[in-house]
Amino acid sequence: MESDILLELFRALSFLSIFWLIGNFMTIKINFIKKLFLPESVIGGFLALILGPRVLNIITISEKWLALYSVLPGILIVPIVASIPLGINFKQKKF
Repeated sequence: MESDILLELFRALSFLSIFWLIGNFMTIKINFIKKLFLPESVIGGFLALILGPRVLNIITISEKWLALYSVLPGILIVPIVASIPLGINFKQKKF
């Protein structure tokens, strides 16, 4: 059972990685996008959104993957929020 979940997670992340690579390629090759300074992940995500089932329905994405994608931001924000205080200096100033 767990191997099926891990396999679905691997497939879903592979799908996202493909669109990240497409965004990376577009950033390198298209000067207009390069001048906008948009991250590759934003370009790839926007492309996947347009081609996906919500807009043009060219690429079919299973409901399982959509449920998995909706959980990922909540999980992936934890290391970012947890690392915020790492750069703060807590020394007290003496007056």
